[in-house]
Amino acid sequence: MTELTCGVGECVNNAKGKCCLPGIAVGGPNAGDAKQTFCSNFSEVQSASSAVCDRPMENLAIRCEAEHCSYNTGGRCDADHVDIRTTSESGWPEKTECATFRQESGTE
Repeated sequence: MTELTCGVGECVNNAKGKCCLPGIAVGGPNAGDAKQTFCSNFSEVQSASSAVCDRPMENLAIRCEAEHCSYNTGGRCDADHVDIRTTSESGWPEKTECATFRQESGTE
C-alpha cells in the first residue's frame, strides 16, 4: 500500500488532502512525463454536498498504467509516496497528473 497526497481540491474523492477510495489508477500508458499522466478516478465536485466521505484512506493500492514510469512494477505503483495534483496544463482534459511519475532509464 502506498501513501497518497491529493492536491486536487475539486475532486469528490478528496478529503483533507487524502483520497477516500481504497485504491486508484494512474492513467497515461504512453506517458513520457508527469503531464501525460492522470488520476483515472478523478470525479469533479458538482456541489458542496457531492463529497464522497470525510474519512480519508492513509494508504491505498495504486494501479499504474504508465508503462514507462520507474515506479510501475507489473501494473502496480511501488513508490512509497504518490502525489496527485491539479495539472498545470490548461485545457488538459483529465485535470490531474501524477507528480511522482519518473520516466524509467533508457526510455524516451
